[in-house]
Amino acid sequence: MRMGTQPDGRAVIVVGTMEFRRHLVLNLDDHADERRAKTEALGRAIEIEVIEAGTGFDGLVLIRERRPTLVLLEERLPDMSGHDLCRIIKQDYPETLVLQTSASFVSGDNRMRALEAGADSCLAQPWEPVELLASVRALLRIRAAETALRESEANFRTLADNIPILCWMAAAHGGIYWYNQRWYDYTGSSFEQMQGWGWRSVHDRAKLPQVIARWRESLEQGSAFEMVFPLRGRDGIFRPFLTRVAPVRDDTGRILRWFGTNTDISKQTEAEAELRELNETLEQRVQAAIAARAAAENSLHQLQKVEALGQLTGGIAHDFNNMLAVVIGGLTLLKRKLDRGQTNVGRYIDGALDGAERAAALTKRLLAFSRQQPLTVEAVSPNVMIADMTDLLSRTLGEHIHITTILAPDAWAVETDRSQLENALLNMSVNARDAMPDGGELTIETCNTMLGRTQAEEFGIAAGPYLSVAVMDTGIGMSEEVAARAFDPFFTTKGVGKGTGMGLSQVFGFVRQTGGHVTIASTPGQGTTIRLYLPRSEAAEAQRPLWDGLSATFHGHPGETVLVVEDEDRVRSMAVEALSGLGYTILEAASPSEALGFVAAGRPITLLFTDIVMPGMNGGELASRARAHSPGIKVLFTTGYAPDDNGAVDIPGLDTRPLYKPYSIDQLSRRVRAAIDG
Repeated sequence: MRMGTQPDGRAVIVVGTMEFRRHLVLNLDDHADERRAKTEALGRAIEIEVIEAGTGFDGLVLIRERRPTLVLLEERLPDMSGHDLCRIIKQDYPETLVLQTSASFVSGDNRMRALEAGADSCLAQPWEPVELLASVRALLRIRAAETALRESEANFRTLADNIPILCWMAAAHGGIYWYNQRWYDYTGSSFEQMQGWGWRSVHDRAKLPQVIARWRESLEQGSAFEMVFPLRGRDGIFRPFLTRVAPVRDDTGRILRWFGTNTDISKQTEAEAELRELNETLEQRVQAAIAARAAAENSLHQLQKVEALGQLTGGIAHDFNNMLAVVIGGLTLLKRKLDRGQTNVGRYIDGALDGAERAAALTKRLLAFSRQQPLTVEAVSPNVMIADMTDLLSRTLGEHIHITTILAPDAWAVETDRSQLENALLNMSVNARDAMPDGGELTIETCNTMLGRTQAEEFGIAAGPYLSVAVMDTGIGMSEEVAARAFDPFFTTKGVGKGTGMGLSQVFGFVRQTGGHVTIASTPGQGTTIRLYLPRSEAAEAQRPLWDGLSATFHGHPGETVLVVEDEDRVRSMAVEALSGLGYTILEAASPSEALGFVAAGRPITLLFTDIVMPGMNGGELASRARAHSPGIKVLFTTGYAPDDNGAVDIPGLDTRPLYKPYSIDQLSRRVRAAIDG
């Protein structure tokens, strides 16, 4: 444990990798015994420092000199009432929290008078030490949450004002109430001039009636708006802008607000297709940032995600722009080469594929970190998994890394997602390798662990049996400051282009999603240990999955017909071509209704391979109706993003876990073969 200070002068205590900010509490009570008991109760918390006063006057002096975070105020004082003192504190020091205590608070009327005087909370006497400490901590947590929300709003404003396009938001009825700074910089207008429908003043009068008519049509129908029209800059020049407006809806479909962007396209006409793609991804990133901010406002208890919002958005923009640059650049060069009749284009194709695969991997990591990727939870034996991965790790890490496994012979099975655990072990092993540039020892260890109530509460998980999986290296280690941020998204100590900083944050998000915990212990020059605590499975034994570790391609048999249902033409075309090459007879449908036409016509169908999210009818409904007509049809779902409520259904006797896009031909062949063979 060590002491430190915050920039505002507040003391902090660092225990291991955990940092606690010390809050100053003024204990104001004229009864010495009662005051001493309160101080002793609060003194048990390492994040609280207590000072005392016996009169209202002395208390005001200490408040002025020390500015405590919270005042623990007795209702009756010798020189003034607690209610009057509370009013003075809230008038002169509104940021100070007040917790009033009194035996009279058993009465609702007395509590109401205390709250009307400005008290943030009340506590009736007699009180228990645990109750007092819990009340104080609850107020401090609320204050911390309010501070985090203000910081989140500041991060959002910084992000929005620095986006290189004009952005604005309108109320559900269409009145615009917010513009980013780019709008004011371009138009030379003020906030007062632009309120409501004031934006009409910067439009071309000849084009304005058409713009207003289209905007009112969108408002009436609740539909997205897209149009190109000129906007006048502060220099008086009209420039063409591509304007898009999207409705933001609540869970019931009701429009809450509209989000609009204006993109200057005057200098990008020669690259219109590329520009449109970049603008769409940029708008999606802005929408993602706004959605993340809204989620944070509705979930103040997830303070870690609220604080990480600004950093996360910046990291997404940086990584995706790099990957898109590789993909677009490679495809552009490929097109030019082919136009010239040149066929030496392999490296451009490889580069574009690499950029696309990295983007897909980053998307999966983001979903794992945000806990939006659903897990396929089953009984898994980490011992079996580690043994199977040893050869893979040896090839991946290189000959200069010596791998040792210490596996408990009676190690429990765990309830987890098999592929996510494999990915977590690989991530931790690669990080360990990078920490040992000159070679070293990598040790993977498993052991059974019983977490008691105290340690479980510290970890924020349930007490009980867990399997501990540790990855230990003999590398360069980390300082306490670096270790404390190791699980932050996009935090990395590696050079540019050598890591996104998502590896350990993905591990953290996945393990917490399974109900477990992750710890890190590191010493500079002596190595690092990352330990996973995974909840024990009730299953008697965890079996190897049928397709685990296989990389072969599985082909169709004569007479097997696959009905491919996908509303995205290019995705459907790729799947049809791949499955045809694997030997299957193919029927393809661009919509659920077209697919049901094949079923109703009595066409022989072995497997229904369908997207989950489609307009009009989701994949689950399609599968149910198809099997109601032909019960023998097997089903395999696919999706690019599927939260818990994904439109799939439980179909007895079938594996309804989706095949996530993007997928390789090998993955497609294995899942199709497995679905048909059951």
